[in-house]
Amino acid sequence: MKGRRDFQRRKLKNPFLNYHRKNKKLRGSIFFIVLTLVLFFTLLIFLGNYPAFKIKQVDISGNETVSQQEITLAINKQFAKKRFWFFKQDSIFFFSSKQARLALVHDYAFGDVKVSKKLFDKVRIEIKEKLYSIILISGVHKYYIGPSGAVIKEVQADNTVTENDGNAELIRFGPAQENFPTLYDQSSSEISMNGNVLNEEFVNFVIDLDTKLKEQSDFEAAYYLTPSLSSDQLIVATTEGWQAIFKTDDSVDTQIDKLSLILKNKVDNRLKLQYIDLRFGDKVFYK
Repeated sequence: MKGRRDFQRRKLKNPFLNYHRKNKKLRGSIFFIVLTLVLFFTLLIFLGNYPAFKIKQVDISGNETVSQQEITLAINKQFAKKRFWFFKQDSIFFFSSKQARLALVHDYAFGDVKVSKKLFDKVRIEIKEKLYSIILISGVHKYYIGPSGAVIKEVQADNTVTENDGNAELIRFGPAQENFPTLYDQSSSEISMNGNVLNEEFVNFVIDLDTKLKEQSDFEAAYYLTPSLSSDQLIVATTEGWQAIFKTDDSVDTQIDKLSLILKNKVDNRLKLQYIDLRFGDKVFYK
C-alpha cells in the first residue's frame, strides 16, 4: 500500500523573494564601494589642494656648474605636471622624487642626484656633479670636458660673462667656473656627445700649463686656442694682448722656462709683442 504524501508539511521557498534579497545586498555593496571611492578621492583632492601641504621651499646643495635658479626652474616645471592623471605635483603628497631625480640626471648629466621630501612643505636636492677639467668652445657651442677628454655636458650661452681688460677679452663662466681654463676650437668642429672629443694627454697638458702659468708667470692667460681638436698646438692668449704658442708633445716646464727667458731677456715692451712661438725646440721665434 502506497504511503500518503503530506505536501502541507514541506517548506517551500519563494524564488522571487530570494532574488530581491540578493539584489538588495548587491546594491548595498555597490553603494559602499562607491562611497568609499568618493571619500578616498575627496581625501586626495584635499591633500593636493590644502595650502599647508603645498611645497614652498626647495633646498639645493652640491651644485657648481648649474645655478640654483636653473635647478629650481626645472623643479617648478615638474610641479605643474600631473601625477595619477589628476593631481599636480606641487603638493608634498604627489611630488615624485624619482621623476625629479631622473629629469635632473638626464638634463644636466649630473653624476648623482638625491631628491627627498621633508614634511610638510619642503624638497631637498643633493647634487654630486661629474668632475670636469676644461671648458671647450666650438663655434657657438660650449661644453664641459672631463679629465679623459669626454663631453660632460653642453653649456648654455647665458653661463658666460665676457670681461674686457683693455687688451683682450677675458671669458668667465661665473664664480664657480673662473678657475677652469677655457679652450677655443678654431676649426669650429661639430662636437659629439659620445666618446672623447679631446685626447687625454692634450687635456692634461692644458691643465698642467694653466696651473703652472698661474703659479709661476707674471701675466694672466685669458683663454686658450687650438687650430683643431686633433692638433698638438696650443695657443695661450694673454690679457696683455700677445700670444704664446706651445707644443703639447713637449714638456710644459721646458717651454715655460724658455718663455720666461724670452720675456726677461728679449722683450723690452710687451705692449708691442704679438707672439712667442715655442714649438721648435731650442729655437724660439717671437715678434
